[in-house]
Amino acid sequence: MTAPEIAALRAIYGRPSADRIAELIDATDALAAALQTLRTNPTRDGADRIANQLHGMHRSASQLVAVLAQEVAE
Repeated sequence: MTAPEIAALRAIYGRPSADRIAELIDATDALAAALQTLRTNPTRDGADRIANQLHGMHRSASQLVAVLAQEVAE
């Protein structure tokens, strides 16, 4: 791959995998706290927030797969 091709791919995929993994670790900590709160105070809104959080984490993890595949190909 040429340098312009790599730059174009970085523009598409954004942050490197290490940054994305660190963000997912932070999100996991936040999710655990939200689940503890939901256990002691179960509400529909709390469950909905957790579902949205999990959906966002799933999207991030899916993007991470593409970024890692691209980084390995470089």
